[in-house]
Amino acid sequence: MKIVTFYSFKGGVGRSLALINVAHALASMGQRVVMVDLDLEAPGLGRTAATGGESAWKGSGVSDLLLGWVTNNPVSLKDCLRPVAQEGKGTLWLMPAGTRPTELSHRIPSLLQDPSQPQAKVFKFLIHQLQNQIKPDVVLLDSRTGLADVAGVCTVELPDAVVAVCGLNEQNVAGMAVVLDQIVHHVFREGYPPTLLLALSPVPSRDWMGAPPEIEFRDILRDPDALPALAGARRATWDRVSARVHMVLERLRPSVEYAFKSARRRAPGLRADDLYHVLEHDPEVPLLGELLLARPSGLADQYQRLTRSIAAGVLGLPVKQVGERPLRSIEGPRDV
Repeated sequence: MKIVTFYSFKGGVGRSLALINVAHALASMGQRVVMVDLDLEAPGLGRTAATGGESAWKGSGVSDLLLGWVTNNPVSLKDCLRPVAQEGKGTLWLMPAGTRPTELSHRIPSLLQDPSQPQAKVFKFLIHQLQNQIKPDVVLLDSRTGLADVAGVCTVELPDAVVAVCGLNEQNVAGMAVVLDQIVHHVFREGYPPTLLLALSPVPSRDWMGAPPEIEFRDILRDPDALPALAGARRATWDRVSARVHMVLERLRPSVEYAFKSARRRAPGLRADDLYHVLEHDPEVPLLGELLLARPSGLADQYQRLTRSIAAGVLGLPVKQVGERPLRSIEGPRDV
């Protein structure tokens, strides 16, 4: 069983929706997938049609399971899981935050205060229960934002991989730089750091930029002169956005590629170009919260590319890789 955390330093960058679409895509590949809502301060992973809607979000969940274990009032794991989809041989479950997320969030600092105490292993208990009773191939954790204790558990202690969803503004980038550095240099970790996949989100869509259908956003990043016919105002905007994207990649790349050195020994299918992703802005997405895999779009293609990177590079599935050249600014791993 592999654990993949979806993390963002700030909210509103499409982290949860990316997790949901990747979860459905992995299930369609025949994987047994569990989504776990660990954003205890702002839960809501299940409140979309793509995860079962309002009825799936209500009732017992991860907070009930963990507080029940801590207080010796056991709650059944199966009462905390909701079946979401059956995709061929694959199955998708949701574990919502449950009825007591605020209580669990407030108790976590005291639970984790003394690592020698059994209660400090509260999240290990969650993973153990899932592994023994459900036997999923992959667990996707929707993490708390910022530097909270839950976020630290989700990004440092539990995962095999972290999908870092990062906006382009300075608040997101500066915070993410700190978090990624903590992940790869955490002094209490045993073994290797998790694989880091960076997803910049949201970026301007190629439709907004007026790009021809045959040119993808990543092609434009490789060659700023790929769209010589753009109108002046949009071209000026593109130049600023492109420069910002390259600056963000340069700033966050050291931590990502530090982790890649270890990851490529464990997962030979992971390529340097699998580490970096862009997720386009789609103005309808925040309004609808729908599963995008069902309708063709640039964002749907980017979710599929992210899924293939996770499938091949983290889960070790024999998935056909996307045939594309590396970005000019990330041609390969550097010594860090």
